[in-house]
Formats: sequence, C-alpha cells, structure tokens
Amino acid sequence: MRTLSELQADWEAGRLDEAGFVAQAHALHRLLAALVPPLVKSEVHQILIDGEGLRFVMGDEAVALWCPPDDPRAAPLEALNFGAYQADESRVINLLAEGARCAVDVGAGLGYHALRLAQREPLVIVHAFEPDAARFELLWRNLALNALAERVRCHNLALVADAAQAGPSQTLDAWARAGGQRPDFIRCAAPAALAVFQGAQALLGEQRPRVFTRLPEPQVRALFAAHGYAGWALGEYGPRRMEADGEGAGCRFAAFLHPEAHTEAIEALEAEEAQ
Repeated sequence: MRTLSELQADWEAGRLDEAGFVAQAHALHRLLAALVPPLVKSEVHQILIDGEGLRFVMGDEAVALWCPPDDPRAAPLEALNFGAYQADESRVINLLAEGARCAVDVGAGLGYHALRLAQREPLVIVHAFEPDAARFELLWRNLALNALAERVRCHNLALVADAAQAGPSQTLDAWARAGGQRPDFIRCAAPAALAVFQGAQALLGEQRPRVFTRLPEPQVRALFAAHGYAGWALGEYGPRRMEADGEGAGCRFAAFLHPEAHTEAIEALEAEEAQ
C-alpha cells in the first residue's frame, strides 16, 4: 500500500488527479478509524500522532510510550494486537515489587515496566539499564514524556558476569558498591540473564532482593538455589514452584524469593499458584 506522502507527491506533480488522490488517501484514513474497535478492547487508552512521532498511553498506570516505527513487537503494539502487554508477568512483578524502595530493571527497553513501577510505588527509585543505543534513546524520551526523571534513573550499560568484559559494561555488584545502592527488587529481561546474576552474587547473598527474571538457561535456577532462593516458573497456568532440576523448562520467566527474607511475598505468590 502506498503512503500518504507518496500520494501527495503524485498529486502535486500532476501524476494523480484530485478524485483519484482523495479516494486513495481516504483508504488510508479509514485504517485509522479501524484501530478504534481493537483499542476499545485493549489496555491502550489513547494513540496520539504529532510531528515527533506516534505515542500510546496504556495500562492501569496510564504509561505514555513513544512507539518505534520499525519494531513490530514493541510493547504498545503488543497491547493493541493482543489486548494487553505481558499481563500475567505484570501481575507477578507488581506483587514482587510491592513496597520496594530501590528497584533495578535490566534490559529496560522502552521503559514500560520501569515507568509502571515508578507510578505504582510512591517511594521507589528505579534504575533502568538498557545497553542498546537506539532503545536507550527511546527510554530517555519516554522518561521525559512521563515526567519521571527524578524517580527513574537510566543507565546505558550492559550488566555482565565479569567486569573485565569490553565495552560499556559493569557487574551489578560493582555498580551497587560504587553507588551505595541496595536494591530490594530486580527485574531482568536481558537475554543473558545468567551473566547478569553471575555478576550479582554479593547482592543475592547479602541483600536478598526479590527477583523477576527471564529464564533462558537452566543454570539460572541453580545459581539462585545456591543462595538459598526458591523459584517459581511462570507459565501458561500461572506460577508453579520449581522443586527439581529441569522444572521450568520452556517457561520464559521465573520469580525467585528467599524463604527467610520474603515470607509475605511467598505467601502471595503461592496464593496465585493455588488459583
């Protein structure tokens, strides 16, 4: 399908008469109206277009996000396509992050979850890590769009297992020591989640944060178990406690809680498990 700019150029150059231009342009205009029914059924509240781009307002927290034009799986489009964005995951994140004062969001992307947490938890400071330059620029723009610069701090860093790794990177332990940070909640959406937590051994052993993470490697569960954590795989039927090695295979995300430090969160998560 031709764009409106291309049609305008043809009309201005005399290659398209006015009637043909209006008819073809209106076919594009109707696509805008066709977005209304799926929007009404979704958690998207508004779609706004101006000279700077396309932005969505979405979710219970009414987070505003600029939408990247070339990413078909961007959070706002996922919400419009499927009705909600990571609804089950968001519910567990809300449970684990309740009462947090210092939260870390690794692989923050556009910043949806970082901004949600800052809206939900009145005392939290969220540290959002995004190593990709293009996503980091959008993260900054979304931070400004939601006027949350004092509550969300952005870091253009990769969190790694070994501080000697090349490039703008750091271990989570080294970052926390340098800034005197004591995170009580960590969300990790980074594909290399194992490396992130290999670089956070001191935090896991001493600070015992509540953790929501991508679960790409089976070694992630073993790493947390070594620090006394229990794990819950988050699958199609909600959270399920992982009792043995290999459980959770095929699940994209998991929650890790320490039985001595997170009694209330464990009870709430087990209540979710029982439903």
